Amino acid sequence: MYKALTMFLLLVLFISFSCKKDKTDKDISYYNIANFICNDALVDTDGTSILMVGNTNVSGNDVNIGIIKINKSDGTVIWNKNYGGIHTEKGIRIKATTDGYLIGGISNDALGQPSDLLMIKIDANGNKLWEKEYGGSADESIANMIIRSNGNIIIAGTTKSYGAGDRDVIFFETDANGNEIQFKTFGGTGLDGSSDLLQHTNILYTLAYTTSIGNGDRDIWLMALNEGLDTLWTKAIGTNLYEESSSITLTNDNQILLCGHSGTFPMHSGFLAKYSLDGSKIFETMYGAADHDGFQYAQQLLDNNIKSIGYSSSFGNGEQAYIITTDQNGTLSKEENFGDANNQRLHKLLEDEVNIYFLGADNLTDCYFQKLKK
Repeated sequence: MYKALTMFLLLVLFISFSCKKDKTDKDISYYNIANFICNDALVDTDGTSILMVGNTNVSGNDVNIGIIKINKSDGTVIWNKNYGGIHTEKGIRIKATTDGYLIGGISNDALGQPSDLLMIKIDANGNKLWEKEYGGSADESIANMIIRSNGNIIIAGTTKSYGAGDRDVIFFETDANGNEIQFKTFGGTGLDGSSDLLQHTNILYTLAYTTSIGNGDRDIWLMALNEGLDTLWTKAIGTNLYEESSSITLTNDNQILLCGHSGTFPMHSGFLAKYSLDGSKIFETMYGAADHDGFQYAQQLLDNNIKSIGYSSSFGNGEQAYIITTDQNGTLSKEENFGDANNQRLHKLLEDEVNIYFLGADNLTDCYFQKLKK
C-alpha cells in the first residue's frame, strides 16, 4: 500500500511539472505533457480550461487512466488524477454530466486476460464516485457514450463475448449510476465493431466498421437507432478496398460528418464524407499522397469550414500530424502537416471564439497540445 501510494504521488508530481511550452509565436503555441497520451478532450463548463482523458504509464507495463485539467490560455496543469490498479486501464472518452464527468475506457485486471468495458463517474474535482465494468468472457472495448435526457447512459462498443461473429457492435444501456439495464448486439459472421456514437433529438447514430456486409475487404458502417435500440436504417460505405471508421459529428446544419481511412491496407488516404440524417449521401472524398494518411476526427467549425485531423506518413519525417481544411462541400482549401521524427498524431479538435485546440500523441508516449489563433 505504501509503495503504491508513493508511486502515485511521484506520478502526480511528474505530470504536474512536465507540461512544457515548447514554442510560441504570434499565432501558434505548442505544449507537451510527458508520459500521457490524450485520447479525448472537452472544454470545461467554466470555459477557461480543457479536460483531457487518456493513458498514463505508472511503471513497467502498468498503464492507468489519466485525466488532466489544463488552462486554455497557457497549457498549465490545474489538476490531474489517475485511476486503475495493476496491469492496464485506458481512458478513451470523456463526457460532462450535470454533477461531474463520465470516463469511458477499457480494463484488463490481469495480464493476458480479456479486457472489459469500463465506466467511471467522477465529480468536478476528479474524485471517483463510482466505477462499473461490462462484458463477458472475451474482450470488450468502448467507442463512445451519450447521456439521455432521462439520465440513462448509452455505451457503444465492440464485443467478442456476444453476437453472431468473431466481433460485433454492442450497445449497453445503464441507469445514471451505471447499473446495466440491457444490451444489444449488431453484426454478421465477420468482423464488426463500433467506432463512435452521437445523438440527435431521440435518434442514435453510430459509426462502425464491417466485413459482414458491404463492398470490399472492410467497409465503414453507418447505423441509425431509435430509443429502444432498434435499427431504423443502416448503410455500408466504402470501395472494394479497405476502410477504417474513426469519428462522427454533426455539422452546423445538422448533417452527419464522418471520417476515417480508405485504400489498400496499409497505404491509406484520409476519408471524409457527409450524409443527411436519413442516410442520403451528400459527398464522399479522399485526401493524402502516396503513403499512409488517415483522419481520426473531423468537425465543422463556427466559420462553416471543415477541419479533418489525423496523421500522415507522406510528408516529413515519420508520422506527421495532418490537418485538412475544406469548405462545407468538401472542397480542399488548405493541407498542413507538422512534427518531427518522433511521430505525431492528432486525435481531437476543440474550438472557441478565438482559438482552435489540437490534441494528440507525440512519440506515441506523450501528449501533444497545440493552440492555434484564428
